Amino acid sequence: MSVLDSIRHDPLILDLDGDGIELSALGVAGEAGASDVHFDYNGDGFAERTGWVSADDGILVIDKNENGLIETSLELFGSTTQDGFDVLELLDSNGDGVIDASDAKFFQLKVWRDLDQDGVSDAGELQSLTDAGVSSISLTRTDVFGENEGHARGFQAAFNRVGGGAGVAETIYFDVDRQATQDNTPSFTPATDVEKLPQLPGSGLIHSIAWKASQDSTFFDDWRTASAASSTF
Repeated sequence: MSVLDSIRHDPLILDLDGDGIELSALGVAGEAGASDVHFDYNGDGFAERTGWVSADDGILVIDKNENGLIETSLELFGSTTQDGFDVLELLDSNGDGVIDASDAKFFQLKVWRDLDQDGVSDAGELQSLTDAGVSSISLTRTDVFGENEGHARGFQAAFNRVGGGAGVAETIYFDVDRQATQDNTPSFTPATDVEKLPQLPGSGLIHSIAWKASQDSTFFDDWRTASAASSTF
């Protein structure tokens, strides 16, 4: 994979079980040990193949539209340009350097444990911080170096557990293969006769011919004309 094919996103991850943050490597699609998880970071309808966190640990999230789903990087903490702790710090409403129940949006924060490792926040996978055993998250972080399963490590801080004890919160810069995508376009009804035209599946950030022709009548007519012309050769 070339550098141009790979980008990075840095969600904030909580080591819930205390044995270190466990990740899957991006690797090469189809090879043993490579991640097969896809997530639509950009909200463009295409889920990119990405490194991911194990089911034992959790991603800090906020369900902004309150639909019970974590759908894009806007509901994670961290992006290609901003570290997760910098984003989380914006929610420290009393400015004490800690995210806890005294902050206005504390109870809107969730922990996502992707139990079935499919990149989709299924029922039962989102928990409140308290239900996940987290009472507070410190914003005092240190820069950490090195990699975890090929993903660059960002910053690390401590979180306090409900009932006592502490754990580790860390931003991880997931490698993301933007060429290996899944089309998450909602189901659609194909336009009349579209199935009679030559078909091409979607790839990268390009929808399938059937989807495009069904959404855009001008494209449908152009594709039909081009197909008819090519069949005369």
